[in-house]
Amino acid sequence: MENNPYNLHNLPRIMRSVRKAAGLAQYQIGNLIGGKDQRYVSDVENGFSKLTPELCIKWFEACGAYEHIDLVHYLFK
Repeated sequence: MENNPYNLHNLPRIMRSVRKAAGLAQYQIGNLIGGKDQRYVSDVENGFSKLTPELCIKWFEACGAYEHIDLVHYLFK
């Protein structure tokens, strides 16, 4: 079940994948989600920062990956 996308532990990996697919560098997504630095984005992608629904939704919107917003709602209920 570890590869199940409907798992909060997989969300950082999905966020990294979506960012890369959008062609954004870590510093670019950081600017788009509220002026965060590259280190913060790295911590999010590596699972070192606590994820919030608001952060995840901003992230996916900035990447144009609106299809993942339903996943956020599902995971955070």
